[in-house]
Amino acid sequence: MVGLLAAGLVAPSAHADGVTDQQQQVTDDLAEIQRLEQRSSELNERYLGYLNDKAALEAEIAAGQIQIDSQSVQIAAMQEQLASVAVAQFTGSGSGTFALFGDTASATDGLQREQLVRAAVNAGAVDADDYETQLEQLHHAQDDLTAKQAKVEGLAEQAASTLAATQQAGQAYQDELARDQARLGDLLVQEQQRQLEQAAADHAADVAKARAAQDQAAHDQAASNQQAAQVQAAQDQAAQGQAAQVQAPATSTTTTAPAVAGSGGNGSSGGGSSGSGGGGSSATTAPATIAPPLVVSQVTSPPSNNDSAATDGSSSDTGSSGDAGSAPGPAAAVTADTASPAADSPAADSPPPVSSRASVAVAAAKSQLGVPYRFAMSSPGVAFDCSGLTSYAWAQAGVSIPHQSGQQYGSTPHISLDDLQPGDLLFYYSPISHVSMYIGNGQVIQAPAPGKFVEIVAVNWSKVIGASRPG
Repeated sequence: MVGLLAAGLVAPSAHADGVTDQQQQVTDDLAEIQRLEQRSSELNERYLGYLNDKAALEAEIAAGQIQIDSQSVQIAAMQEQLASVAVAQFTGSGSGTFALFGDTASATDGLQREQLVRAAVNAGAVDADDYETQLEQLHHAQDDLTAKQAKVEGLAEQAASTLAATQQAGQAYQDELARDQARLGDLLVQEQQRQLEQAAADHAADVAKARAAQDQAAHDQAASNQQAAQVQAAQDQAAQGQAAQVQAPATSTTTTAPAVAGSGGNGSSGGGSSGSGGGGSSATTAPATIAPPLVVSQVTSPPSNNDSAATDGSSSDTGSSGDAGSAPGPAAAVTADTASPAADSPAADSPPPVSSRASVAVAAAKSQLGVPYRFAMSSPGVAFDCSGLTSYAWAQAGVSIPHQSGQQYGSTPHISLDDLQPGDLLFYYSPISHVSMYIGNGQVIQAPAPGKFVEIVAVNWSKVIGASRPG
């Protein structure tokens, strides 16, 4: 009985361990699939880089060849002039001109050219410096062309080698995916869905946190602005009071001067009144006095937040509403502290407006649903890689972007991940090796990987490192 109970207790534990091991196996297998997919994308990105560099050099070679051809025509014309002058001098100067040619068997091309140029200059047919400059430029252009052609050959070899590695990595990815799907089936799909949902929840939390920080910063800035306005209003009122006091009319005052004894008056001798005979007192008016102006200290510009806090005596706690403490600056884009999945994503302070062409690009991308993935391809109805799809879609809207995800990120305005709109591009991995087009509601359209097709899926936020807005 005890043995049966012991067996009953041990069995669930073993079963639980088995489930845990299986779950870990599913997680590990999915991680390996994702690693191989990323490796394949990185190699495709490198292959595209070689192709793009090769194409750019070939364009330079074509332009250089046109320049060489033009210079060759100019030099040929000069040489024709030189030949005409030489013939003229030969036929007109008799045996003395044989020195112009000398022993043609022993004379070098340089000496022949030098003699021809000297003769042409003497005849006024051509400028020696111009001719030599043209020859020098031609030689430099030919050397540059040769060097670029060698680089093109090297790039072609690197591209071929990288393509082979890319195809090998793509096949390894497909083989691993097929094995794991056959062995794990729905468990693999469920784990992938679980990871996508977790990444979406983390992204939503990051966005909410960033927006809350932006709202708080805006609130603090508004409170600071309001306080500064109140201080300025008080200063304006004080200044108006001072001006009114200075402009008030002056108030005059009257004072009585002391009596002055009259000389030779009749008061005492005649027994008359003391006021007669000019012996009485007289009144005088003192100058008007003006009160000194009231001095009011003025501040010509609004004080800083800390100064106004000291003036008002209010708390400097930045957490309180309407406080006078140091307020944060303008609301910032999602930062490393607020959006961990895209900490390195450069976001513009003021994101560019949504392009009116975005809907055209989205429609063009959707028109290619079901088209197979193929390395370095951008052929509608035939095959696409990831950046081939996005470059094609935006080209239909009249916007040209490179056929390489890293170059697309580097050549288009960056935006915050909480400002996404349909038509924006999302970039994945570090270094960047995958791109998709956001279409709204947390979904993207993309050319995903070898063996797959253009599809609409939920954004895998855990792999996103940035976003941009063409148009």
